[in-house]
Amino acid sequence: MKRIRFRKFITYVVCTLGAVALLPQRSEGAVVNASYDGEWFIKILDPENIFVGGLIELNDLNKRVPRMVPNPRPPMVTIGGPIFGDIVEKKLLANKEDMQSYQKYIGEKYGSQSKHTIMRFIAGGYKEDSFNFIHYKYGQIVDLKRFFAINQLLPPHKTVYYYEIRRWFYDFAGLFFVYENSETNPVEWNDQLGVVERVIYGRDVIFLVFSNQEELEVKLALEGAIKHGFNKLDNKSKALLYTSEIRVNNNGKAKVLDHSPLINPIDIIMEYCDTPITKEDYGVPVYMTLFRFDGHRTTFLNDFSKDLPKL
Repeated sequence: MKRIRFRKFITYVVCTLGAVALLPQRSEGAVVNASYDGEWFIKILDPENIFVGGLIELNDLNKRVPRMVPNPRPPMVTIGGPIFGDIVEKKLLANKEDMQSYQKYIGEKYGSQSKHTIMRFIAGGYKEDSFNFIHYKYGQIVDLKRFFAINQLLPPHKTVYYYEIRRWFYDFAGLFFVYENSETNPVEWNDQLGVVERVIYGRDVIFLVFSNQEELEVKLALEGAIKHGFNKLDNKSKALLYTSEIRVNNNGKAKVLDHSPLINPIDIIMEYCDTPITKEDYGVPVYMTLFRFDGHRTTFLNDFSKDLPKL
């Protein structure tokens, strides 16, 4: 299959009250130095059913609810990340129920530390004739009507700006030595069967801004709203955001907006991102990596065609 590389996007990292910076890197577990785009790190669209060690049909990635198969030989899981500091714990978590129970423990024990973790703000403007770039960013076909309430072509004479705020609390990474040392495989492997290797938990908000203003002006207005709050913007920046259409989607139990094109969702977005985790709200799966056995273990990279559906 011919592999089509993802498009490269312009990225800005914004310092927000000292809280926004590049994501730190883990030294243990799965590879972490890849781009957080949909080529290696795949955005999770169905967080309730994803768990480390679970088996997934790779052809199901573009389905609304991909089919997950329980693994008869679950891996040892390492747990680490910003809220743990230098500590890395290891647990045998056999299924998603085990993982959810341990997440509640994490939220209860480490929740107060989560408010000190860093965030990353990513911005990029795109002049496109369709919304296909969103599929590339997610790494899979996205139901645009479901996630962004989009059911029409791009508004005329406007540019779409893609923004994302990510906050990483912790991650689960599987140790799969049990397969490599086994005389027999637990399932019949094929190159279309993937194993969830690593899951990153946190908060993640994506918003699309439709505007006929210049990219730099939009970017500065949004940065000001994120850093200082909407009410502290100057009148020019307020007017720019008032006249822009903003569509929001976030991963998690608490939806920031119900796809309503409100005039100013920025303060609501930041309030959600700033919320520490608790026993009841312990972060959700935001990204995952997969690997597959095709004679040997290889990290799964998305093969993506440009023949994506147009609206």
